[in-house]
Amino acid sequence: MDINAGPEQAEVLNTSFDERLPASRDVAPSPGHEQWEAVKDFQIITANGGNTLYGNGRQQVKVRVLIRVTNALNMPVDIDEQSLASLTLVDTHTHKPLEWGVVQSRDAEVWAFVYDHDPRFTPFPYHGPIKGGLEGGKISVREFYVSTNASSSISLSASITRHDGKVFYSGLKTEFGTLTLNAVLPAVYQAHHVNIKHVAQRPYRSANIAKVDVYALRMVVDNQRIGIARIYEVYPSTFLKLSEHPDYLGYYATAYLNASPGYYGRYQNFEMPHAVAKYYDVPGELTLLVSYAKKGGRSQVREEHDHWRLDLIDIYGNLHTVRIVSSDESPPRLIVQA
Repeated sequence: MDINAGPEQAEVLNTSFDERLPASRDVAPSPGHEQWEAVKDFQIITANGGNTLYGNGRQQVKVRVLIRVTNALNMPVDIDEQSLASLTLVDTHTHKPLEWGVVQSRDAEVWAFVYDHDPRFTPFPYHGPIKGGLEGGKISVREFYVSTNASSSISLSASITRHDGKVFYSGLKTEFGTLTLNAVLPAVYQAHHVNIKHVAQRPYRSANIAKVDVYALRMVVDNQRIGIARIYEVYPSTFLKLSEHPDYLGYYATAYLNASPGYYGRYQNFEMPHAVAKYYDVPGELTLLVSYAKKGGRSQVREEHDHWRLDLIDIYGNLHTVRIVSSDESPPRLIVQA
């Protein structure tokens, strides 16, 4: 078995690990496994090589722990399930286990992990070499997805508990025994990083809607498009503008990501042109539809809004607030508020 094979070959670590907890005979080994006695190789690395993440609680770094253990004859053996389940991440300096769970916005500064990847968010681009890895057999691997809302660094090690309760730590004395993760402040984009483009105007056959204007909203930073991963909140949910045109009662705008109407509930005061969003959907961009409400239909546009607030989360997990207003033209155009 070859995991991240490289020129580095881990040295024997039988005596290089901290063994802090007293032995206990209260824990029985899993049946069907030869008891292991010592740790030979113990590494903690990042799966893609990068070690930087935004401190937004959503972006993840995939951390991989590799371990090989030996029996009393110093021969590599498989790890029993009970020991493998005890494998976890700890603070290198305090040996305090990392918290398990999703980081919440209301939490104090915390580093935490889960076992599942959140596919909505992307790690920092990394183009350097991937360091670490073990060659040979009898290697056990466990992966963790680490997030934080801090804006600092942390040094991580791994720990495993033997059948008798003794804990082994990877650590400073071993190559790839520790891993430093660096968190940076979430990115903040300005109005000029948000672009709204009028894409099309198309007729709409309905008793309530005369036609629909289609807009695309994208975020661009340093000539690189930053994909939108999630609509966090839209307020008001439908952006209303009155009309002085004799044929239209008013206009109302709705927002879609991945052509999904999921943000809007089943009961709306307006007919929703959800189907139009499917034809203009671009991955990572928002589709904004401005519907022209017919007079005599069931749409009731009796007020108008000054602005439209879109709270959007990008592919790196950063939350951005975009404020949209309408021009004074008739019909109005959607523009980003400076």
